[in-house]
Amino acid sequence: MSGQSDLQPIPQPPPYPVIGNLLDVRGEVPILNLIKLAETYGPIFRLRLAGPWMVVLSSFELVDQVCDNEHFDKFLGPGIMSARAVAGDGLFTAWTDEPNWRKAHNILTPAFGSMAIAAICRRWATSPCNSSASGRA
Repeated sequence: MSGQSDLQPIPQPPPYPVIGNLLDVRGEVPILNLIKLAETYGPIFRLRLAGPWMVVLSSFELVDQVCDNEHFDKFLGPGIMSARAVAGDGLFTAWTDEPNWRKAHNILTPAFGSMAIAAICRRWATSPCNSSASGRA
């Protein structure tokens, strides 16, 4: 092993001061601009929209990998911890090893699991809003 990392930085369009990449996603149908960014930068890229960086995944395979239950865990930040003090341990406020999180997760997984999302993506691909399906450039 060479000691150097094989990791590469996540690509990104150059941000503008203060507004970040807001101009890159503006328009009547911002999702079409995100599709163009994915064509330019690949299936994973970063954006800054007048705030912290966000990572955008544009392929089913990457989303499926990131959402893999075997590796999934979540962090409860200060805001969620405050809500937890009031609401208790629900889907958004429970740690992933708590029984109520597992119950809520099991109820919602069929509606938002990988197969459901794949079906939604297929419908989007044939939607008139999709530039390739509608003939728009």
